[in-house]
Amino acid sequence: PSNYTYGCNPTDCIFNGGTTKCVDLYSVSDPISSQVGSYPITILATGYIVNPVSSSLPPIGVGQTTYDGYYLVIEEQTPVGITKVENGDMKSLTAYPNPTSGNTTIEFAMGYSSDVTFTITNLLGEVVNIQKIAATKGLNTIKLDASGMSNGIYLYTITDGVNSIAKKLTVNK
Repeated sequence: PSNYTYGCNPTDCIFNGGTTKCVDLYSVSDPISSQVGSYPITILATGYIVNPVSSSLPPIGVGQTTYDGYYLVIEEQTPVGITKVENGDMKSLTAYPNPTSGNTTIEFAMGYSSDVTFTITNLLGEVVNIQKIAATKGLNTIKLDASGMSNGIYLYTITDGVNSIAKKLTVNK
């Protein structure tokens, strides 16, 4: 989101090999409701060789590595967090709005591509919605119209037969 920025320690964002340093991702103002959701974070690192004999020679770039699978998650009435999704992982990121009176968005991230089953059950264990979804590696979004559901608390699950995630969804019209 546009009100987020980053800073490094050291400020030039140059980290010598074999050291551990920090990049801070932060908001310059409080998030607003239209920013609720999940945002992929990609870190691009370039390695250089510095000539130990003559510092007057420019460093030589030797390659780049991309670190992905990180997500900035902004939820309603919850502190902002960063979630890491590795190969083989399936993680629930957020559902918004929750509680809902109609349309809601459910976001989850996968470290691999797989067909998944999305199921909503009421507290009696009765299935009220089931969908098959071709989930891809990375961020996945389910748009749900809950306007036909009765007020109450529901459990939604996403499973590929090996990994599962389950979260609560509240319908309040």
